[in-house]
Amino acid sequence: MKYCFYSRKNGYPSGDPAKYFFSQEINDSDNLSKDFIDLSGSEIIKKIDIVTNKELHDKILQLATTYPNWYYYQYGIQITESRIFI
Repeated sequence: MKYCFYSRKNGYPSGDPAKYFFSQEINDSDNLSKDFIDLSGSEIIKKIDIVTNKELHDKILQLATTYPNWYYYQYGIQITESRIFI
């Protein structure tokens, strides 16, 4: 799987597409970081030791430190608004 950090938290599945930025891709072929989905970089830093692959560990830690307020999702996800417009 490929993951990256996104500048916004994902909203509702049927929400309007939102503008966002994303980090470089993280290749996690063994899917060791799936438990980090929907967590911010600062939350991931606290739990990073569950990743046993050193190269993956170091890559995620570097990006989580660079983007502490960004969120971890699968690469290519469509980020949507979390607000409902009435």
